[in-house]
Amino acid sequence: MNADQTKLSLARCPSAEELSIFLDEPADSALAGHISSCAHCQARLSDYAQVDCLLFELSQPPAGLAERIQQACRSEAPAPGTAALPPLFPGWSLLWRYAAVFAFLFALAGLLTWLNLAQGKQRYGKQLAQDSASTQANPPTAVTAQQNAPAEEDFALAEQMRPQGNIDPDSLQNVSTGAGASALKPVNHRRYRIESQIEHVWLVDNLTKSQAMLQELGLQDGFKLKWKQTDNADILHADLRGSDRQLQSLVDRLQAQNWLLLSPAYPQPKAEQSAFFTDSKIIYHATLVQKDAN
Repeated sequence: MNADQTKLSLARCPSAEELSIFLDEPADSALAGHISSCAHCQARLSDYAQVDCLLFELSQPPAGLAERIQQACRSEAPAPGTAALPPLFPGWSLLWRYAAVFAFLFALAGLLTWLNLAQGKQRYGKQLAQDSASTQANPPTAVTAQQNAPAEEDFALAEQMRPQGNIDPDSLQNVSTGAGASALKPVNHRRYRIESQIEHVWLVDNLTKSQAMLQELGLQDGFKLKWKQTDNADILHADLRGSDRQLQSLVDRLQAQNWLLLSPAYPQPKAEQSAFFTDSKIIYHATLVQKDAN
């Protein structure tokens, strides 16, 4: 099965709930036909069956438990004609039984949580790869126009939008934006502030080269950078700490390296004229996604 057929099969696979119901009551012939030809669903059913076996084994008492309990009761029974002494701590045996029950419940909850997290990571990686592929095939109109626009037009537009005079950046009202602005009606211009935590998703051609490039550019701009590994080989996470000015410069330089920004959050490439910088510290979460080779 090639890569395209594998993606198509995964897209049509039943959900975890449907597979679990089928494992308990295999009466759906259509679902059975799909599972018989889908190795992915067969592997998932095998995992569920192993979990059921483990839960069944954990719920079964040890062999000969009843006989050992009866023998222990007979050995601890007082001899005929003697009075039984009350236990020194009568509540301890009950506490131990409660502790054993709680330990079993905690172990069961931990196992189910681990299985749920593993399936969630797998679904997140597949969804992110599909979204990245669809975004690459149909890039947003604004991003396409920005990449195709000449550098001279960007510079001229930025110069026209630059306010003339000493105006408070938080209240840019009735500002002249050029030589012919006197004939225009007054408009309000607002600058955005960069939030204290920003998360961007970048689509890159080569994940290894892009990691080295981000490492180099981050050090050049004075960022503190920390990498986070993921289970997906096509995804990398990086945490950077720096000022809002440094972050705007970094975003511009990454876009100049033909990185495709998929997130709408500010800062955006070549949008420094619309930003209000305060030199505040920013935590920048960057996610690098490898483009599909096809």
